[in-house]
Amino acid sequence: MYRFSHPDGSFANDIIGLVEENSGRGNAAGTGMIGGKRSVPRTNLSAASQRCLQQRARLPEPVRSLKEESPPYPVRRSARLEGLLEEVRRRVQHAARI
Repeated sequence: MYRFSHPDGSFANDIIGLVEENSGRGNAAGTGMIGGKRSVPRTNLSAASQRCLQQRARLPEPVRSLKEESPPYPVRRSARLEGLLEEVRRRVQHAARI
């Protein structure tokens, strides 16, 4: 996942993509799992709580408010991931017809 920020440091949007993708603009938000296994060491609860509070503070205010009328935080899939998803859908549809 790649996270993009505004000049003031607040989060703007995220793009979910393949590990080998790098748009060159966003910061990799970190890979926590690879192949279904943890890829980073565990953190203690205090450190995880502190990180959560810091990350939450950088979300746009409407998202933090959790009001129903607030626009959702923008997250999309990369073009390559979308292409793979379409390929899987075509294969599933083809297999369902057999």
